[in-house]
Amino acid sequence: MSEPRPLHRLFGLFWMDFFQGTTVSVETELDLSLKAESDDPTMPDKLKEFVRETIDQLLIELPPEKRLEGLCAEEVVRALPPETREAVARLLKANGPAAKPQ
Repeated sequence: MSEPRPLHRLFGLFWMDFFQGTTVSVETELDLSLKAESDDPTMPDKLKEFVRETIDQLLIELPPEKRLEGLCAEEVVRALPPETREAVARLLKANGPAAKPQ
């Protein structure tokens, strides 16, 4: 995206015209996200690291019920380590068949 968007260009031209003849200097600007990326070439890496840290923090802060929300029983069981699955199987066997859901 090397050209400014039309609305941004018009806005920039308006301000250039408004301040013409004064000591204020106005330049039209390219897309600021492109400018920021060119100013700091490590920006994509920083963004990826921020996302990873945010996800890790959310997983720590969310209660287990929220983390499991939307998962079917099979997905939950697949995520459990083998020893936990064995412990759940023993509990289910000891407690007999579960009541039918209402």
